[in-house]
Amino acid sequence: MRVVRPSTLTVANYRSFPAKTSIRLAPLTLLYGWNNAGKSALLRMLALVGHSVRESASAPLDLSLLARYLDINVDMAGLFWRGDSSLVEEAGLLVGLEWEDDANPAKVELVIDYSSDQLRSYVRGLRLTDRDQRAVHWEVNRGEPSLRRFVSMADLDGAPLELSFVGLVPPAGIPQVEGVRARMLGLRDRIQWLRGVRVKPPSSFSSTGAVPRLLEPDGSDAVQVLLTDPALRSRVADFYETACDRVLELKDVRGGQYGAFLTPKNRLVKEIPLQDTGEGMAQCLPVVVAGAMAERSEGPRVVLIEEPDSHLHPRVQVALANFLCEVANAPHRPALVLETHSFALMLGVQLAIARGRIRPEDVCVYWLDAGLLGATYLNEVTFDAKGTPNSDALLDVFAEESRISQMLSDIYVAG
Repeated sequence: MRVVRPSTLTVANYRSFPAKTSIRLAPLTLLYGWNNAGKSALLRMLALVGHSVRESASAPLDLSLLARYLDINVDMAGLFWRGDSSLVEEAGLLVGLEWEDDANPAKVELVIDYSSDQLRSYVRGLRLTDRDQRAVHWEVNRGEPSLRRFVSMADLDGAPLELSFVGLVPPAGIPQVEGVRARMLGLRDRIQWLRGVRVKPPSSFSSTGAVPRLLEPDGSDAVQVLLTDPALRSRVADFYETACDRVLELKDVRGGQYGAFLTPKNRLVKEIPLQDTGEGMAQCLPVVVAGAMAERSEGPRVVLIEEPDSHLHPRVQVALANFLCEVANAPHRPALVLETHSFALMLGVQLAIARGRIRPEDVCVYWLDAGLLGATYLNEVTFDAKGTPNSDALLDVFAEESRISQMLSDIYVAG
């Protein structure tokens, strides 16, 4: 079955986004902004969606994934906007998705609420919209949240309709929601999230015999994937050779125990274990593996990466940008969403556009900032064929570096 990826994410009454806020999921989308501006929140909502369409999902937004991989307290009540209530347009936390083809529904919005009495979350409402932007139906929960039942005010025929969700997935056998059900099911095991701090590969490891469809969010199984897939291993090795003149190899070091090595191409030194080559090379491995997996039609359709440039030299960041542009150009057009502060990564993307390695319309950048009331606002930046941004908003991304350079220059002149 052909899996169509989402093309837009919308949230409201979520973290620092009280009003409806949408981002386009281009083949390559980059999120920039000050610390605590909401970049991670946007990216992680997509990770939550991927985790909440599983058959084993225990809540409309299953937070167990974030709780397991983040060293923070994760609770449903904490997902809601906590500021001025007048900025909120409707009750409940809204999660909306649009898809990039012409099939119906073109858009789905789910409203999720939380009962402080019963300490449970539930689906409060569902809105479906067709490709002509006509609302198909709007439904409101009228039952007890504890029943996990969802009763519509009216469907297309004006008759009551009862739904029971598994996570974010509506039930089978109801024509009115069959389209969105199929789209939600199509996201199972297709949304890859990598957290900002990834683990180093072990000094030795053995084959588990498994071939995971997604990496663990901490990247701990990246070497396992390479061990079971020679073609993928070759693709990742090509990146390291291009980016830093290193040869990536997996070798049997002790009767079925394997080690990962990253050795200078000139071979003038002995093999160097990957875990001894520095943080950047190890942090980069899951990023490149996830990207190579996304190039395949059976791989993830949405890849979410926090700080892909972590601990990397600017030259390698530019090489990584070029690699990610190649992934975004895969025939089935996956969506890569990156949260970053990297100047070099941005320049690498602009250079790839200017060299014709990725179309400007396939790249979208958002600058996130908070207003006086704490609500995040977005500036969308697109590019022309020369990689030139269409907005001065991008200047804010790197203005601080220019300011510091000017301060240093003023000191030199004064001294």
